[in-house]
Amino acid sequence: MAGSTVAPYGMIQVAVLGDSYNTGGATQYPLGSNNTNAIFAGQPVCFSDGVTIPITATPTTTYGASTTPIGVASGFRYIDGSTGQLTFSNNLVASSMTSSGHSDVQVFVWDNPRAIFKVQADGAMVATDQGKNTALTAVTGVNTLDLSKQSKLTIDGPGAATTATLAVRVVGLYQAPNNNWTDTYPDVLVTWNFGVHQYQMSTLA
Repeated sequence: MAGSTVAPYGMIQVAVLGDSYNTGGATQYPLGSNNTNAIFAGQPVCFSDGVTIPITATPTTTYGASTTPIGVASGFRYIDGSTGQLTFSNNLVASSMTSSGHSDVQVFVWDNPRAIFKVQADGAMVATDQGKNTALTAVTGVNTLDLSKQSKLTIDGPGAATTATLAVRVVGLYQAPNNNWTDTYPDVLVTWNFGVHQYQMSTLA
């Protein structure tokens, strides 16, 4: 089924460039203020002025307050407003502080700029796309009927190109049975294109 079925899941860290030791560890960032929009695991996020928000569009090598990523959300932790219990979740509802009354909200983020992510392409690719750059698509997409509430972000598979400003670099094909470059929706490996990640920018303005 891999590669032939559209079933996006956002970005999932699976390795680090150079085959470095990979714990899959994530850094905790405070939500900082009430979130206008829901945030989902697998969705890239920004961090600015102590506030963590989901990106609103595909990032580029030009800084954007709501588009330059600090990494990818892997999960959430908060004190539940109804039960008072410490809770871990795969998603964070909109207005989690004001509507739900959650407190001490933390976002776990895969923030290594050299991380490698597994992600589904939104269309067929070819082997020569390895090493090219491409954009993120369906950045804010999510299937609310999916119990996992995972991000539905994909990459622009047919749009892979040598354009220097695009969001991610295609590292390779994800190795799985029945997953091929020319499948309708291949699972591929990507890393942040240099200069896209917030930790690769000296000036955040």
